[in-house]
Amino acid sequence: MLVDTLLALLGGAKSATAIRADGRPGRIILPDDEKARRELVALHVAGRPAMLQFVASGDKVWKERVPAVALGAYCPDADGRARWIAVDVDAADGHGEGGLLDPRHAARCLAEQAEYAGLGGGLLTATSRGGKGRHVWLLLPDPTPLADAVVGLAAIAAAAMRVSHQDAADGPFPHAFSTAKGVAELGQPGAVELFPRSVERPAYGWPLTLPGAGVYAERGGGLLVDVLDGEPNVTLRAVPRADAYYWHKWVFEARARTPRARPRSRKKFDWLNSAPYLPRDRRGPLAFLDGRGRAFLEGRTTEGARNAACFSTACTLLGHGMPEGAVYQLVLGGGRACGMSMSEVKVSFASAVRAVARRKGVRA
Repeated sequence: MLVDTLLALLGGAKSATAIRADGRPGRIILPDDEKARRELVALHVAGRPAMLQFVASGDKVWKERVPAVALGAYCPDADGRARWIAVDVDAADGHGEGGLLDPRHAARCLAEQAEYAGLGGGLLTATSRGGKGRHVWLLLPDPTPLADAVVGLAAIAAAAMRVSHQDAADGPFPHAFSTAKGVAELGQPGAVELFPRSVERPAYGWPLTLPGAGVYAERGGGLLVDVLDGEPNVTLRAVPRADAYYWHKWVFEARARTPRARPRSRKKFDWLNSAPYLPRDRRGPLAFLDGRGRAFLEGRTTEGARNAACFSTACTLLGHGMPEGAVYQLVLGGGRACGMSMSEVKVSFASAVRAVARRKGVRA
């Protein structure tokens, strides 16, 4: 399944990057044949040698034997569309004082925000080549225009940064994006690099090393890790893929929050009840929330009704199959926006978990 996932990251690209025999990266031409491409990716996973076809910027082509295949994918592809978005959180050991003190914490914060947005099904997290940093990938449901990919990624990263600021301000929690020089900025080289980086793409896109490279495994590089707890040895059961409804919802709402990108209509677009490209039974648990549940998640519930709204919202989402972790992140965000403490949210959420378990037990 790892090979299938790496092939999905490469998409239909004609070229990729690979590490040359002298240790420098270079652009290679990928084979058109599906079987040959799969064999090349398998060599990447095994860290085996191969003869690769490199191409220079002047279209000079030559063949070179590399001691171990280590591939990188471009974002976006040659057609200008993104198959994935990613954040490279670098560690201080390889980037000096500009690197993050705790890349694992930063990766977890990014993953939590993607889960909160309903995009957890597309997450893939791996250690960087040196083993200390993290690459957080999100495989998109379909080829996405570069501008949408930039907006969606920026919204996830900005949300993670806001939560990190709040956590550091509320208590003795270190900022997730701290460096020896202070808090890193989004997009800062050697700290928090975004892929894609802007709507003005370079000639071939921005390359990022694919996970699973066998050549880096001995030093802990390229290992798949759990998206939330950061523990290694993750086994993929399917190719990760973000939910189409929640991805398009996320991009739309991110654009709506940008002043120059607000919809012309003053009428608020209701994503929970309006998704013409998906039937109602595929809109996910959020579609079953009533007005009280929506008001709670949007931070509009007043004191005195917050605990009941938190309990009701969690019961609805859990009862319609949303994972407990995702529900907790949603109600925690809504509770904070409504002024609830973390302990209040935890009590209401725990009660909802027990209530749903009892209800399912009766039905069973």
